[in-house]
Amino acid sequence: MKVAVVLTVLAAAAQATIGSSEVLRSLEETSTPSVNESFAEPNLVESPDEREAAIAASSTAAEAPLGPTEAAIAPAEAAFPPYHWPRCHKAEDGYSYSDYDIDVKHRHDHRQCCDECSKTHGCVFYVWTPGHYGGKCHLKSKVGKQHRLPGAKAAKVNKPVVECEKLQHHKYNHRDYFDHFKSHARDCCQSCLAHYKCAGYTHKHGVCYLHAKLGRAVYKKVATSGVRDD
Repeated sequence: MKVAVVLTVLAAAAQATIGSSEVLRSLEETSTPSVNESFAEPNLVESPDEREAAIAASSTAAEAPLGPTEAAIAPAEAAFPPYHWPRCHKAEDGYSYSDYDIDVKHRHDHRQCCDECSKTHGCVFYVWTPGHYGGKCHLKSKVGKQHRLPGAKAAKVNKPVVECEKLQHHKYNHRDYFDHFKSHARDCCQSCLAHYKCAGYTHKHGVCYLHAKLGRAVYKKVATSGVRDD
């Protein structure tokens, strides 16, 4: 009998505990909003005009170039692009030329003679002869008398002219042998380099005046002149 009473009391206590837990859970759910609900963004309705503007902005951003603009990568105005002359004529096989040597270099390939002559002051011609140490470059100031020599190679060298020495706000007083329209002074430099008789130029009012000879340089605000830097 006592055991039955104790079991009944324990069962009643357990039921009361479960009931109170459910009541508390119910109160928390009804009184406290969830984190997602409390921070939810309002549902904004876009007007047709706003929607079209957003679509246009996104398409423009997609088409925009990723790299720098043309203006950003354009070369500097004052830069003179190099004019590339052919450095040497085609080599002549089986001939040598006497006299007028200004230097001799030991080189294995006749094309190396072209390089040596190009950077040697006064050299306009070379003869490569085979022999000990692979061969020799005879660097010459003039073309001498021709004679047969099996295995030899000879060629004329074009001295490269790559730029003009610039003189701002000046012009040269001398008779011109050629003139043509060019927008920039740097174009005059290239035109002068392309004509072997040209010694310098004056650019004024969109016109290049190329000079076979240079007179005295005088001040002229609207002019830019240049001299071939041979």
